[in-house]
Amino acid sequence: MDKETLRQYRSLQREIDDLEREKRRVLDRYLAPAELTGMPGAGGKDSSLEAVVVRRVQYQQLIDDKLDVLIDLRQQIEAAIEGLPSDERRILRLYYVEGMRWEQVALEINYSVQHVWRLHGQILARMRQDERQ
Repeated sequence: MDKETLRQYRSLQREIDDLEREKRRVLDRYLAPAELTGMPGAGGKDSSLEAVVVRRVQYQQLIDDKLDVLIDLRQQIEAAIEGLPSDERRILRLYYVEGMRWEQVALEINYSVQHVWRLHGQILARMRQDERQ
């Protein structure tokens, strides 16, 4: 497991969160009561409930596809860190999976930020070495 794969997980998780927020924003706009009155001139074909539902399903499929990739990456991460001591697994999970900042990770495990950074570097170096063997 390399740092780039771990970063990819974190990035994909943020992207999914962004897509979910955007979905809620768009749905709020499309499903506003004025849009669903059925009154003439309410926006034509694009504002019909059917069109909204179709777009919502398509958008949800996009999010679901990204979630599938996220789940696969999470399984790879868990397999890669399985043999690490629990403190080291926790550091990687807090930063890469939970998305905490280094300062938050340090507070959570009661270490200095510098010590967490050193440990992180050592963990990744050991993981790279284990992959080569």
